[in-house]
Amino acid sequence: MTVRSATPADYEVVESIWQAQNEYHHALEPTRIRRAEVMMSRDAFIEVLENEHKDILLIPVDDTIAGAALLEARFIKQSNNAFAKDVAFVQEICVLPAHRGKSLGQTLMGAIEEWGRERRLGSVELNVWSRNEAAIGFYEALGFASLRIEYSKPL
Repeated sequence: MTVRSATPADYEVVESIWQAQNEYHHALEPTRIRRAEVMMSRDAFIEVLENEHKDILLIPVDDTIAGAALLEARFIKQSNNAFAKDVAFVQEICVLPAHRGKSLGQTLMGAIEEWGRERRLGSVELNVWSRNEAAIGFYEALGFASLRIEYSKPL
């Protein structure tokens, strides 16, 4: 299976994947995630494709796109209490439900790691909702470890 970068012609299929992910996240966190009519405008999509520090990777299966990942190289400067680091940050990642359980997520994550290595980044980082137990288990099985926990209390 070959992972490839998105092209402008992929906008509609990528937007449909982000819409499916938005629906899933809304179901997980209905008080925090709202349903969006548009997850990424066509202009924003093109801006990502034209940015040398960003990419959208796609995993094709037969004649369809089964999943996508939105990546960004982040260059974090040293501060008084933290070391500098360069990371491949996964802003969004989704394998459509009909294609899960076929190792496509592992293939996509492997391509994300390669994307980071090619840019000499030191790690891959991402966020995951605490209620998304399937994703947490998936990332931990791939060797990811939790860096911090964010808490919230309604007022």
